[in-house]
Amino acid sequence: MKETVSIGEAAIILDVSTNTLRKYDKLGIVPCSRGANGYRYFNVSDLFTFKSEMRKFKWKGQALGLILFRLKQQKEKAGTK
Repeated sequence: MKETVSIGEAAIILDVSTNTLRKYDKLGIVPCSRGANGYRYFNVSDLFTFKSEMRKFKWKGQALGLILFRLKQQKEKAGTK
């Protein structure tokens, strides 16, 4: 399996739109790298970690806004903005 995927492939993995992924990137929740062409590339491991974290919070019945806020806090505490 590839280490990085395009924004379209990442959107399929997370079952969200590409616009949603762009917002997550802007918020620093799902980081990406940029290719020489300016396209976003997402680390597959980061995507599955994010998906797992989202499931945990959703299982607890938390609202999406709160979930994203908590995930951002976790990233900032870990120093991986």
